[in-house]
Amino acid sequence: YTQHEIEKRPHHEIEKRPHHARRDSVSSTGSSGSASTSVKEGGKKLLKDLTKSKTQLSRYQSLHDENCQVAEKRIKTTFARLQQCIADREQKLLEMLSLVRSQGSKLLASRHDNAEKLGLLAESMGSLSENAASDLRADIKHFLSERRIDEELAKMEWFSGSADGLEQVCDEQMLRCCWQLFRLFCRKWDNLE
Repeated sequence: YTQHEIEKRPHHEIEKRPHHARRDSVSSTGSSGSASTSVKEGGKKLLKDLTKSKTQLSRYQSLHDENCQVAEKRIKTTFARLQQCIADREQKLLEMLSLVRSQGSKLLASRHDNAEKLGLLAESMGSLSENAASDLRADIKHFLSERRIDEELAKMEWFSGSADGLEQVCDEQMLRCCWQLFRLFCRKWDNLE
């Protein structure tokens, strides 16, 4: 409206417009205040959540350290027991092997002496009586029939153990640990994305 038109309008119409304007102004101010309050409340909630998260992180750090300490103790205890068990078993096997070596050597030495004696007797077989010669031939045949035992004793593998089984167990434990870490970091990476 121009100044001339405003002057011609009735007085009650002129008063209406400021009234609406004031109401709109109050309404706008109230809406702005409500939004400001909402923002403040949201900020307080975020701050509260952040504080809670910091507390949880401290607790998780302590728990993580405790679990690592427990794992370290278990590793040391487990391998100490394994080492003791292996040492005891090694000593027992070495004692058994020493006995086997001694008895096997005595047996082969005895067989060698018998072969020498039978050889000397066989060289003089022509001077022996028929019965003595027959007995000597029987003894030689019997001796020769036991050559298979000599060969088996010589070729026997007295220890066929392997560390592969133990290494496999250790590798499986290590693989399980690495797999758990891999899954943990994968979940962490997904969250970051």
